[in-house]
Amino acid sequence: MPLPRLGASSPGARPTAPPCPRRGGGALCAPLNRVWLLDAGPRLARAWAGCTCGTRFGIGAAADAWRAHSDAADRPDRSAWLDAEALRAVVEGVPDAGRRVPRAAPGVVPVGEPVIHAATAWVDPADPAVAELAQHMLAVMDAAPGIGLAANQVGAGLRVIALNFPKLIPQVWVNPVAVSTAGEWTFAEGCLSLEVEGSTADVVRPKAITVVADLPGGGHVVVEADEMLARVIQHELDHLEGIEYVQRLEGAVRDEVYDRLEADGVDTDLLPPRPLR
Repeated sequence: MPLPRLGASSPGARPTAPPCPRRGGGALCAPLNRVWLLDAGPRLARAWAGCTCGTRFGIGAAADAWRAHSDAADRPDRSAWLDAEALRAVVEGVPDAGRRVPRAAPGVVPVGEPVIHAATAWVDPADPAVAELAQHMLAVMDAAPGIGLAANQVGAGLRVIALNFPKLIPQVWVNPVAVSTAGEWTFAEGCLSLEVEGSTADVVRPKAITVVADLPGGGHVVVEADEMLARVIQHELDHLEGIEYVQRLEGAVRDEVYDRLEADGVDTDLLPPRPLR
């Protein structure tokens, strides 16, 4: 997902902090997100609340709330993970970070490539190939520049995402799973795999999401995300299931965007509607 333009933000924060440089619309810094870092135990290593910009707050009585989220996460066991040899082959086949192709940022695979439209594979987060892929994804995301990136967007059909919130959360998540969602929030989305003029559009998604994920090399993260972080996570989780954001559009907005895509030569038969409601 490309870096967004700052705009109006949802209300809710009380005037106890300075205007946030990342929320936009004059919104104040607020502890919108809660983050729990766990070791392999899993045992709690650190926990904090944070604003979208990375300003941190205490987490207080919620320090142990990660347990309920972890227990609720529907995650397969190791038997579902891609084997090490196949994983290495996928990572070695990733295109160069500087490769340019139409309708995509450098190093990014465009809509139309099969890997973009297929669900991704679960992987062993401790495998060194995952760490290599993570570094590659961060480089591609930073160069784009982007705010989020899924592994299949760099040609690796693996359940890995990168998120450009370095002051707030670990930047690379492995095998992320949504536990719950809440609310509703409309925000303009684009995509590094679909750089077509006029394709950015408002998408309605849940305002908040709770996610459990592994980290490269070991450990876990549990996150209650709101607003922008929640939006980017959901966009990238969709990618992991082979879903492009335009498939979430509805009505006249969808028709207008799909007309623009078809005029640019995109095969919209690869993008069947998948409305959230």
